[in-house]
Amino acid sequence: MTLQHGRMAAANSNTPTAPAAQPQSEGPWFDQGWILYRAIHTRPGDDTGRAEDALLTWLLRLDDAHDPAEAAERALRVYRHPAQDGGSVEAQRLTALLDETRRYPRGRLAHLPVRRRTRARTARS
Repeated sequence: MTLQHGRMAAANSNTPTAPAAQPQSEGPWFDQGWILYRAIHTRPGDDTGRAEDALLTWLLRLDDAHDPAEAAERALRVYRHPAQDGGSVEAQRLTALLDETRRYPRGRLAHLPVRRRTRARTARS
């Protein structure tokens, strides 16, 4: 799948198209509101937000039934890598954050040890 002139060339009807092609669409299951699509396809010099803000917004909008790792994997497969299009620094940063998210599915997170945080003792305590 490739992006051509602002539109995604779909291999089949289950593949999402760019927001310009479906302005009323909420986006695919892995990218509600087209947050990742818009952030990944920014060009150098575009006035965009930070990659971390896009990732947090995406995570908050992602349906609880979907594993963020699976959604990140799908987004990385479907959306073209910004380095191939001359994407912005923030788009490249977002792609790196999605790649990191992809490495931690729910099952792997469940096996990580949980450490309880405690406050450091002070002279007053």
